[in-house]
Amino acid sequence: MRGYHVLQGSDENTILSNLDGVGSLKCLTNTANICLAAKALHPEIIIVYRSLVTNDGLRDGPSLVEWSNPDIYYASLRPHLVPGFDYYEFINEWSAPSPKIEADFNIRMLTLLERDGMRGLAFSFAPGQVSLQNWLEDIRVLQWIDQHPQHGIAVHQTGMLPDSVQTLPDSYIRNTYITQRLEYVDAYLEAIHGYDLHDFNGVIVVSEMGWTNYTAPDQAFSCDQVRAGIRVTENFYRNSGLVDFYNLWNFGSAGNHWVDLSSCLPFQVTSDR
Repeated sequence: MRGYHVLQGSDENTILSNLDGVGSLKCLTNTANICLAAKALHPEIIIVYRSLVTNDGLRDGPSLVEWSNPDIYYASLRPHLVPGFDYYEFINEWSAPSPKIEADFNIRMLTLLERDGMRGLAFSFAPGQVSLQNWLEDIRVLQWIDQHPQHGIAVHQTGMLPDSVQTLPDSYIRNTYITQRLEYVDAYLEAIHGYDLHDFNGVIVVSEMGWTNYTAPDQAFSCDQVRAGIRVTENFYRNSGLVDFYNLWNFGSAGNHWVDLSSCLPFQVTSDR
């Protein structure tokens, strides 16, 4: 279940020498070589890729026109998808003009990836997003994937921490609407559509799960506190039965302010099961 999110600035040797107990890696532009090297060493590891760029430069999602014309967006993104990965994310925390357009776009992008022999992860929603009402349309994406189960969905979620770790009063870490978003989605879909997310045929990936940079207000945590967070969050995911694997945010800083957990390796955290 446990994996790493590998950003530019990650040290390849550090990542490759700390793969014990790691089931997945997510890499981005400029770190694809690390994921591919890990896959060569451990073929069972699932690797996920997201390009930071399209033919139009650095961006996380489609333009307004491309939302309604995903073939245009795909043509711009396709040359930057590094071959050899198990799954591809094609968008990152990007707001759609409407729930219907959101669902149509994701289905078409998965269709295009499948045409080209690739498997995709739809959505990549930010923590606590999107509105539950969006799922009145987004359920169509789930149902499409049920018929094409080689694909899946991705979401981003703030991690949890045990009560013994002090957090700021308004931290997302204490907001179950943020940390347990998939459970809210599951309850909503069951109530409205009778759809049990546990029966979804594709994979469900928390492709970014972290604490620092995933809280508001932001707050730094020690390596021991991160280890405690891994344990409690991973146990929750296992017990809920909704998450297939997650990628721990984050390794490498890309020269920015992003948290880099490389110095905390190895984690040596064992879940309850």
